[in-house]
Amino acid sequence: MGSFFGDGVKREDTSSNVSTTTTTTSNTDNRMVNDGGSVGINGTGNVVTDNGAVNAAFDFAKTSTETSYKSTADAIGLARDGLKMNLDQSAINAKGFLDSMGKLLDTAKSVNETATSNVAQAYSNVQEISTGQKFMVAGALCIAGIVAVKSMGKG
Repeated sequence: MGSFFGDGVKREDTSSNVSTTTTTTSNTDNRMVNDGGSVGINGTGNVVTDNGAVNAAFDFAKTSTETSYKSTADAIGLARDGLKMNLDQSAINAKGFLDSMGKLLDTAKSVNETATSNVAQAYSNVQEISTGQKFMVAGALCIAGIVAVKSMGKG
């Protein structure tokens, strides 16, 4: 737009007075869905600290694992020691059983030898008695024959 000054020359107005106002609106959707008793924190520029809870949880898990490992190792060691003791006692029992069986077999062998000897002696005695009885039977038959012959002669 031009303007005339007192000299009658039309000049362009080169100065301008422009003001611009810009408004920026920024909307952030900070909605949260919390379910099952969970907790949610929402905001801009919030600083959340756990006051060492996460580190404490990891320390607790580490200590629990180490304790569980130690307890398990102790239990396995105890079981191993118990099993070794049972195996040692079984070996002692087996040795005692085998020694007893050896003595029992020795006794059975001795009894068998004695019984065999006694049976042989009894058989020998029976043969001797039998031989003596045969002699007596033969003698008795001879006497009976003599008596019979004499009886026939009298008659």
